[in-house]
Amino acid sequence: MNKVILTGRLTKEPEVKRTASNKAVMTFSLAVDRHDKDKNTDFPSCVAWGTTADLIAKYCHKGDKIGIEGAIRTRSYDGNNGKVYVTEVLVSEVEFLSDRKQTEQTSGDEYEDMF
Repeated sequence: MNKVILTGRLTKEPEVKRTASNKAVMTFSLAVDRHDKDKNTDFPSCVAWGTTADLIAKYCHKGDKIGIEGAIRTRSYDGNNGKVYVTEVLVSEVEFLSDRKQTEQTSGDEYEDMF
């Protein structure tokens, strides 16, 4: 079984790109807290396609809390210094967890210094 469920905050303002066939695609990362004694945070790479990508771009902003469900995917491509391997979450569902008032009060600046 390959199923991933994550809750975190968007680290950047979402931006949809279009393929040559005009299909929406969005690559983003989430700040996901670990809840260990050191309070570490992970930043998994995520990819959303089609309507899911459009919805995230329309209703979410940097710093907003979202929940995603998907599957881990690995892929590779030839880079300048040889083969590059990428692991990312292919998003199948999204749930918006920030309410409108919270979104207006949170600018997402707490993640600005991490990138």
